[in-house]
Amino acid sequence: MNNINWEEIASKLPKIDDTRIQTAKLSDMDYWMLKAAAAVKKRGVAADSASLLSASVRRLTSEWCELIAFQAAQEGISFEEMFIRLAGKE
Repeated sequence: MNNINWEEIASKLPKIDDTRIQTAKLSDMDYWMLKAAAAVKKRGVAADSASLLSASVRRLTSEWCELIAFQAAQEGISFEEMFIRLAGKE
């Protein structure tokens, strides 16, 4: 997984002006925990949520890349082609 051509991938995907994501409903306690944690850090809930999501994406990237590579191998295409296909889906 070390030889992924991220530059090729980035060049073939559209630029996104707004990458904000709306989540599904959180449990009440998850929401209150997020709100309290953001407040104690003197941050907004939206900013803290974005940081939390980004940290999770970075932590899971290796595992997700393995899944994408597995599917690419099953279909006989490169990781890059599979990533672009999956990331480009609406």
